[in-house]
Amino acid sequence: CKVSDPLPSRAGWNPVGVAMQKPFWWRHIFLFGFFWLAGAGSAGAANFVWDDTSADHLWTNALNWTADSGLPAGADTATYNDTQAGINILNGNYSITNLVCSNTTGTVETRLHNGARLTVNTLSVGNANIAGESILLATGGTLRVTGPVYVGRHSISMYGLTQGYLIVSNAVLELNGTDSIMVGVNNQAGSSYPIVTGIVNAAAATLISN
Repeated sequence: CKVSDPLPSRAGWNPVGVAMQKPFWWRHIFLFGFFWLAGAGSAGAANFVWDDTSADHLWTNALNWTADSGLPAGADTATYNDTQAGINILNGNYSITNLVCSNTTGTVETRLHNGARLTVNTLSVGNANIAGESILLATGGTLRVTGPVYVGRHSISMYGLTQGYLIVSNAVLELNGTDSIMVGVNNQAGSSYPIVTGIVNAAAATLISN
């Protein structure tokens, strides 16, 4: 055909239509990618409970958090309760949204080894719907809180004693939020008469407030 000649015609053949058609497999890939991204964006924050299943005490071992399938990170909450008190060890820097200590027996000690830094948005010790005593001991490294710190907070209608103890020893307590440390707070406006106490002991710590 010459350049000036019209395209040859063929029954049932449309060159424009052929050019605009997409392979069928391409559509599948597009739809798969769309729904995968939608699913990833809708994933919510999770609560991970410390259980030290492996008994190696390492924060970065997924077996030590229920349900043994991952580590708390990003928007997640890490919870210490009566499932397992004792020692947990963090090497390196780590960030989560919430750290909650609501054990009623024993002491939870978070060891920040080799200058490790644990950054949380909200720290709550003795902030649970329970009557009991919660103790969090942070040693070594840096415990950095970018938001509020609650030590001893009662929030349900019940009689009882809620106690929170935050002890920072040979470590840095860095406060970067606009909220102060709230100690011994009763958020229950009902008819209960709880006793709420909170103690912060940072005598052996370096305190940084920004």
